[in-house]
Amino acid sequence: MVKDEAKWAYWEKHIKAWRTSGLSRNAYCQREGLKRTTFDYWRPLIVANDADINTDQQAVSGNDITLVPVAVAPGHPVGQPLKLKSPFGWEM
Repeated sequence: MVKDEAKWAYWEKHIKAWRTSGLSRNAYCQREGLKRTTFDYWRPLIVANDADINTDQQAVSGNDITLVPVAVAPGHPVGQPLKLKSPFGWEM
């Protein structure tokens, strides 16, 4: 498949902005005026491409643990549980 570079760049920018926004997909799409179905089409493509790049850049054994900084959404009540959301779609 030949990528339309302009579309790819547009959606890559939005997927990366969504990841750092702390917003749900629905909230981000609503704020940015994006169709959720189109966002959901592009998200796994961009994420898979990023995963391929990251895999090429580092080898991680099954015993490695990576700690990453977590940003708490502005206005989140102190002492309330947090929901972690992965760029791959899982939540806990």
